[in-house]
Amino acid sequence: MRLRFRIELNNEAASQPEAAFLFHDKKPLLKAVVLSFRTVEQRDQYESAYPIVRVRRVLPLLVELREYPETLTLAQRNRWMKRLAAWYFYTVLNPDEEMIRRMEQDD
Repeated sequence: MRLRFRIELNNEAASQPEAAFLFHDKKPLLKAVVLSFRTVEQRDQYESAYPIVRVRRVLPLLVELREYPETLTLAQRNRWMKRLAAWYFYTVLNPDEEMIRRMEQDD
């Protein structure tokens, strides 16, 4: 299975922490939000009712999983969140064709 994510950039990102929305339109249906902070400290202090994962340790970004099937186990949910974060990093922030190719071949 190839990774098929879709991104929608938030035009109001300067005034809101949501920098982008990430979607996985096939099963499992997922919707995540990339949250951008001014500093890593602000990112570390952020608390949420939703599952979150860091995009990279040194970047003030989080991926917050907003919509997901209740049937996903904790391990599956964590796996998808890490994939969304890695996909965002390697396709939007730091495009790397070789890494994208490897990510697609993992499944």
